Amino acid sequence: IDRIAVERVGKDFMDRFQATLNTEGEWDNQLSDEEKRAINKSKRAKLGEEFLTMNSDVPFIFPPTWTFVFRAFMSLDGIGKTLDPKYDMTKIAKPY
Repeated sequence: IDRIAVERVGKDFMDRFQATLNTEGEWDNQLSDEEKRAINKSKRAKLGEEFLTMNSDVPFIFPPTWTFVFRAFMSLDGIGKTLDPKYDMTKIAKPY
């Protein structure tokens, strides 16, 4: 594992977390479902763009075992959504 890339990604996530603590505004439970979806979509797009540009000079390499674990979770998520359209793995995993 590339220690420097992991530290950069970790620092970026911690900086993001600190930025959310320093902002004033409405709490998540005060937003409508549409507002929550729009905010999440915007955050994901911004995170994806920044993640790609941040790692363009030093690529972040996942260990092979992580790849298999992510693939297994995505398979389970797909099966769950096929069986029940209201299935949401994030709600199930949220307590952990």
